Amino acid sequence: MQKKSKTISSLRIGYIHSYIHFAVEVACFYFLFSRFSNSPIWWGCALLYDALAFMPQGFIGIVADKYSRFNYSILGMTMVLVSLVLPFDFFALVLIGIGHSLVHIGGAQHTLKTSG
Repeated sequence: MQKKSKTISSLRIGYIHSYIHFAVEVACFYFLFSRFSNSPIWWGCALLYDALAFMPQGFIGIVADKYSRFNYSILGMTMVLVSLVLPFDFFALVLIGIGHSLVHIGGAQHTLKTSG
């Protein structure tokens, strides 16, 4: 009976990560379109965001393997939320990209910890 309740709680946490990831995606797209859609450097900003959100995941994953008790999703969500209110567009772009990457790492950590 104990194993079943652990599986259910793991599934709940997995669903929570899915909802968090969806919310982060919506926030990131809102950020990009609201701040850079009228800019002549729109595509460059979109590519920089994409590079920051996805390229460092391997390196952050190595750090996450070493320091696995830290909750990277919480840090990533905080960075995304802070970037939405920062008035400095470029710094906020870097912050939101890295925050998105951290949310991915947090979800991957949960998957690795709870999967067979």
